[in-house]
Amino acid sequence: MPSRSPATAAHALFERLSNAAKQDDMPSELELARIRLDARKLMAVDAKDAHQLLGGIAAVEVDEDKVRYHHEAAIKLTSAVDAVRNYSISLQLIGQFEDAAKYAALAAEAQPENLSLLRSAIDFASYAGQPRKALELIQVLRKRAPDHTDAREGIIQDLLLVMDRTGLTESELQTSLKLAFQLLRDRRLRFGHIHDSILLEDGAECVHYRIYLAADAKVVRELDSQLGRLLADQLEEMHSASLLVDYGSLEVHKSVDEPQTDRVL
Repeated sequence: MPSRSPATAAHALFERLSNAAKQDDMPSELELARIRLDARKLMAVDAKDAHQLLGGIAAVEVDEDKVRYHHEAAIKLTSAVDAVRNYSISLQLIGQFEDAAKYAALAAEAQPENLSLLRSAIDFASYAGQPRKALELIQVLRKRAPDHTDAREGIIQDLLLVMDRTGLTESELQTSLKLAFQLLRDRRLRFGHIHDSILLEDGAECVHYRIYLAADAKVVRELDSQLGRLLADQLEEMHSASLLVDYGSLEVHKSVDEPQTDRVL
């Protein structure tokens, strides 16, 4: 590593990791290995940032155990808001949206002037299947910045209306989404973005979450079939059949203009 201050070295490494995390496909193993090596060298002089970097690498590689180990180690070493924020970003990269929302909200409380942190918490709560929590956070946003609105408010309100009309519960929504993201973590697969909407099929309303994957279309079809079987088993325990969670190919739909999750470290 070039001779420079730990802060400068850490900043450069965060930039490199951020560029890697933005890629739709897995970044090169060589680039990740280089960042990991430099992060480990940084450990002796700046352990808090080194742990955050290693946690971020683990998120790109979809390794949940290492994500939690390194980011929690960093939080023990520093009270900086960035450490909490980076943990939330890594958690959402691996589809752990409930915890991602929790840490994003904590960061937003510590830095109330930073509205982007609060908006991230809103997004993450929504993708965790917690629309009521997302609306609570939108109310906080309104209090902090009366002139600002959140683009997802209308989507969330529509979702809650359909849930009320069909009997779909938050618990059922959360369980279904957790199954979908757990399947991806088991396969160490990354997702690109999530599109949530209300479908009308034969006059019936249906809440639809499509998770777009950075994977070959054939792999996506196989995973979607597997997810369908898991959800079909769960459907017997559900009060409503008005929920569809499925996978889509990011390669096929990468030109589609849809809401995306925050993936910037």
